[in-house]
Amino acid sequence: MLKGLLARYYRTTYTRLLAKLASGSMLHVDETEAHLRTGRGYVWVFASIEDVAYVHRSNREGEFLKDLLRGFDGVLISDFYAVYDSLAYPQQKCLIHLIRDLNQILLANSYDGEVQAATQSFGHLLRQIVATVDEHGLKKHRLARHEKEVQAFFDELAVSGPQSEAAQAIRCFRINTETEATPAQAPHVPKGFHAAALRVS
Repeated sequence: MLKGLLARYYRTTYTRLLAKLASGSMLHVDETEAHLRTGRGYVWVFASIEDVAYVHRSNREGEFLKDLLRGFDGVLISDFYAVYDSLAYPQQKCLIHLIRDLNQILLANSYDGEVQAATQSFGHLLRQIVATVDEHGLKKHRLARHEKEVQAFFDELAVSGPQSEAAQAIRCFRINTETEATPAQAPHVPKGFHAAALRVS
């Protein structure tokens, strides 16, 4: 009974918080399974640097996101769950999730030359970008200098046409040029962490 009273009392605050998150310049989104006494569900996390809101859903389907984020025109930061790719917002993928996935693929296929080549090229590119950020901060004109290198990386990956099953599994490298927000285009988006994933953990 107390939980119900508190839920009703804070309903307006909760609604305003979701609206504030959806009107921001960037939004981190993540989801995780929750084990309940009556079964299982999913907790969806929506976070900015200052605010966070949790939404419980009975399943992992993402159709509700379109209504929840209606009017959002910022950058969406997420992991590689396919449902996020259906959202027509400028997007960035979480660097921590990307590195984790690549490490897992590399560890499981340590003798695969194609996997080694792809991860080594990505590592070299990432170190250059991180060095720029360390020296100059998140300045758009500094990060823009890496755009040709980033495009060259994707071009090389596309031309190489990975043959092994493990190399093809590096799905994280696939980029949608219509929705992907590059570091130069969105310098206000912090790199190297995923705010919603941190709230989940």
